[in-house]
Amino acid sequence: MKRDLDLVRSILMYVENADDEVDADDMATERWPIETVAYHVRLMAHHGLVDVSRDARDMNGDTIELTVAGITWDGQDYLDSIREPKVWGRVKKTLAGTVGSTTLDVVRQTASMVALAMVREGLGI
Repeated sequence: MKRDLDLVRSILMYVENADDEVDADDMATERWPIETVAYHVRLMAHHGLVDVSRDARDMNGDTIELTVAGITWDGQDYLDSIREPKVWGRVKKTLAGTVGSTTLDVVRQTASMVALAMVREGLGI
């Protein structure tokens, strides 16, 4: 399964806005079914973006229960760098036009550069 950075952003925003732990089922949609969400939540947990409090699978490896306890410090930093829709749109456009797919660190650095460029534009610099 290929990583979907729009889904990563969506999960982080969903968890941030929740009052309590979040079940992966609650984040599943027609666009992103439960196994896709679960895959991304596990990737995000493995890379320190979210904390998972429960992760259960059946004998076939299908997700029975997957609960996100919250966002880590690194997850908050990553979300802060891509939260603004205008920044996120420019980041995706920039990456698609240059490297295509890339790492989270490159996305975060690109978002910082895009945000800085937008501030400079706003200041007329």
